[in-house]
Amino acid sequence: MSDLNGYMKNVAELTEAALNRLLPAEEAYPPSIHRLMRYSTFAGGKRIRPCLIMAAYEACGGVFGDPLPIDAGAAIDGSRCSGRWSGARSARRDGAVVRVVAKLVTLGGRSSH
Repeated sequence: MSDLNGYMKNVAELTEAALNRLLPAEEAYPPSIHRLMRYSTFAGGKRIRPCLIMAAYEACGGVFGDPLPIDAGAAIDGSRCSGRWSGARSARRDGAVVRVVAKLVTLGGRSSH
């Protein structure tokens, strides 16, 4: 994909779908917490972190749309949003992003799914 805006839109859509699959439904117990989690996670944004993860994955020989970088991007973006619900920023402090990208590079683009 040579169009950056289109690329970012596609990654954002894939990330949103993964987050929707991974997060509990709004109605799940306790609904007040799950509504808050979903509201803060889906409040909008460019999903830059998932784009960078996908680009790193592709640079190492991976194929756009493979589930591994999509789930990793969703996890990283979801962990960023978790600070809004809990105040915990441990995912950033302990280098989660660096570990995920290092794992993708180590895999050399081979998906584990």
